Amino acid sequence: MEFLLNTAEQHELFGDFLPPAYGAEARRRWGRTPEWAEAAERVSGYALTEWQEIRAEQEEVEARLVRLLTDGHPAGGSAAMDAAEAHRRHVDRWFHPCTPARHVQIAEFICADPSFHARYEGLARGTTGFLRDAAVANASRDARE
Repeated sequence: MEFLLNTAEQHELFGDFLPPAYGAEARRRWGRTPEWAEAAERVSGYALTEWQEIRAEQEEVEARLVRLLTDGHPAGGSAAMDAAEAHRRHVDRWFHPCTPARHVQIAEFICADPSFHARYEGLARGTTGFLRDAAVANASRDARE
């Protein structure tokens, strides 16, 4: 995936989370998938203003998840499912089509991948599992509706 951002802008928006090797690793894992192709096409046209909007929206979604987790809401409750749905819509809006079932796969990846796991756990301990469980509950809710 190619970004229109320079290295300083990437660092300002994402900190150290997107090291140079991450792009090569992501390409190795997903480079042949339709989601990768869609995301690559979308992000190639994003300027700094779009990335700032993406980052702000991401922070809002993550803060909501952390609030629910730390306030003791169950991952299978409606508030957590709604937060997981907001997370899913964020991916769907900015990167690639993301069904509830695909979102479960993404949440499971976040739990399993050391870089993503560390980043989400850095928000609050337990965030990765909470997101995964809420995504699973949300997908089940979606299947029932």
